[in-house]
Amino acid sequence: GSGGSGGPGGSGGSYRDNQGNLHHYSNGCRGSSGSSGFSGHSGPRGSDGHSGTNGRVAACGSVLWVVSSPEGGVLYEAGTRYDAEVTNLTITSAYNDGIFEPNERILVSGVLVVNSGGLPLPAGSQAFMPSTKTIKFEPTRFDMPEILPSQSFTIPITYYGRIFDEPPPNVPGPFVSSAEFHPRIDLLGRPFEKSHLHQKLVVQYPVKLAYLRSIENLGRGEVSKLEIGVQNISSMPYGSCQGSLGRVVLQIHLDARLIPVGSASVGFSAIPYSVTYNPDIQDSMFVEMHGIPAGETVNVEITVQMESRAELMDRCFWQADLLLRDKLIEYNFEKIRVSPYYIPQDPSSDVLMVTDSSITRKEFVFWQRILEILGVSVDFWDTQRYHGFSIDQQTNTRHQVSWEGRYDGRMILYPHCDLTQLWGIDVVRHFHGGNYRDGPLKDLNSSMVLFMPSRSAHRPQANRFYDRGDVPVLRHLSIVDDTLQLPANAYSGLHIIPPGSCGFTPKPFLKWEKKQLQKLEKEVPSQACTVVERQAQVHSTSIFRYSYGSVDLRRFPLLRSCKLMTYDGAGGCIADMSLDDQNLVPSSVEIPLASNFGQVLMVTLFGIPLRCKLNMLKTKPEEAAQTPTINFTFHLPSGYSLTMPQLVVICMACEIADEVLNCAGTTTRISELVQEIQDNTAAYIERGAVILAGMELVNRELLQRNKKIKHPQVTQAVGAIKRQVNIVQQTLRGAGVAYTAENPLPQLSILQDSFRVHRSNQHRVADGRWNLVDC
Repeated sequence: GSGGSGGPGGSGGSYRDNQGNLHHYSNGCRGSSGSSGFSGHSGPRGSDGHSGTNGRVAACGSVLWVVSSPEGGVLYEAGTRYDAEVTNLTITSAYNDGIFEPNERILVSGVLVVNSGGLPLPAGSQAFMPSTKTIKFEPTRFDMPEILPSQSFTIPITYYGRIFDEPPPNVPGPFVSSAEFHPRIDLLGRPFEKSHLHQKLVVQYPVKLAYLRSIENLGRGEVSKLEIGVQNISSMPYGSCQGSLGRVVLQIHLDARLIPVGSASVGFSAIPYSVTYNPDIQDSMFVEMHGIPAGETVNVEITVQMESRAELMDRCFWQADLLLRDKLIEYNFEKIRVSPYYIPQDPSSDVLMVTDSSITRKEFVFWQRILEILGVSVDFWDTQRYHGFSIDQQTNTRHQVSWEGRYDGRMILYPHCDLTQLWGIDVVRHFHGGNYRDGPLKDLNSSMVLFMPSRSAHRPQANRFYDRGDVPVLRHLSIVDDTLQLPANAYSGLHIIPPGSCGFTPKPFLKWEKKQLQKLEKEVPSQACTVVERQAQVHSTSIFRYSYGSVDLRRFPLLRSCKLMTYDGAGGCIADMSLDDQNLVPSSVEIPLASNFGQVLMVTLFGIPLRCKLNMLKTKPEEAAQTPTINFTFHLPSGYSLTMPQLVVICMACEIADEVLNCAGTTTRISELVQEIQDNTAAYIERGAVILAGMELVNRELLQRNKKIKHPQVTQAVGAIKRQVNIVQQTLRGAGVAYTAENPLPQLSILQDSFRVHRSNQHRVADGRWNLVDC
């Protein structure tokens, strides 16, 4: 509450002065009011009032339709009005074969109308078939009589329409479409919605091409059959026989390289067909179908022969056109690849090229150009034609006529390499013979160039050895022989601090593996070693000793001197070898060595046998038919250029120097060169200066090999090769060849693109090429 008012002031006092006069003081002021008191506490909240009750649901409303007479009487009354509903109708085609085809007349009859309302449907309603986007009906209308409620009426007339026609097909395969329509009943211009009984027809032709079959690969001069199935899907016969609903003709278009042979055969003996050839329509044959029963398929066979002049790896198309009543209703096509066939030679050719459908004609033209430049003889093995390379994948056995064991000392060239078709043991046998397990490995001077799909094509890496498209090849070959046996508990180490604790040595097994492989390299320096698989389980086995789990160490089953090259490129060997230079064509003589075409040519040149390289350096008579073209210039990124003879001796020098890596002391490659130079000195005089420059390069290559592998046999072989190099130099200089070492030739390793070209069998622990698990 508020404070009380202040009290009145006190009365003033009085006094007398010195003269005795009486004086009075004024009264006191009134006191101030008291302060207000504190507010009291709020009272308790009152309880909520009761909710009101819901109102009652009203009764459902209703509509009553009443039809009155002119006199006012009630004729009809119902809860619904009249309604015309179409519940059924019958659709047939003009040919009545169970198929509705384009431009065919259709008949709609037996339209059943039901009055689903409560009042009689007045007379005067009109029933008709409106045209749609796919069917055009004749403008026929029927005035319907009165229909009592729940009564039905069948319209007694037939409506005629025509399905819209279709132009000749522009895509292969059968024509299948749809056509839609619905009847309609109007009264005073207003439609009854229930009269729209939606109808959808499947529109197709009564005959179609069931299949086209042909062999996928056909060699030059080979004969094969083309099969075409003509199927009648209707309920009536078709063809040129009596009672048929239409003439059926096949027009077969053949590539000019597919030559018809003999006459066609008959699929069903009781249903013949005839084949005719119209000389005015070239490369075409006509097959008159005499009769195709309902629901049957007639198989037409045409025998063709591949022209002997057809280009390898080209695709020959053939097409079948199906005509019904002289109208093209369907077409389809197949293709046959002109594939090579394998014919064993004695002796075998210099190169075995492995092909498949991945090689386009454009790419094969580049390969032809490369092989022509190198002047080598070539055999072909097509993996699709023979269902595999190492084995026939259909029978899972060796081919009756196999390439295996026929190309010792020769090259296998495998564009678009598929390791699932190339057994690793076949690779080892190619380099070391079928009995390689019976004793020390012997280098047969064979070669193999594999073009692998790239996992990371041309991607720059801090360490070039880890951008490796040859990892699948390394793994594929490393598991050919058994794992190297290690002593019990050897895969372990001593650690005062537990591995992995506080970030200390999280992978201690890597250091152990590296040391073990270095030890194995010293024991057998002629072969590389690698880690193929590891099960890392670091755990303590005793005080300070920790086991690392298990590891699979393997020796690479090829000698380091083997000529195994892996080309890493997107899409196999780069289908478009002019990728780096769109103006590069197979006939070019000015080639960028860093281009895909240049790198592929150089890798292939390195792989061909040494005798083929020497043959390219010879001076032959002008009338020699197989003289390889050698007037090429290879441009380097540095601005310098190399001639073809220079590139040949660069590859030859690398091949000769690599032989010392087998650690056997053999020098067969340089011996072959010395023998050839001594026997045919005059043939090498013209390019003798280039050969002498190559001999200087051999000495530099040998110095590099001797530094890589410290082994008595390597040192012995290096000395022997140097002595034979001197013999070559003395022989050519004695024949009048002058040479001054002004511009030394570059090494092959410098010219190769390390991102694309790999010497898989020459990797070392020092190069970081020892671990296949973590790459």
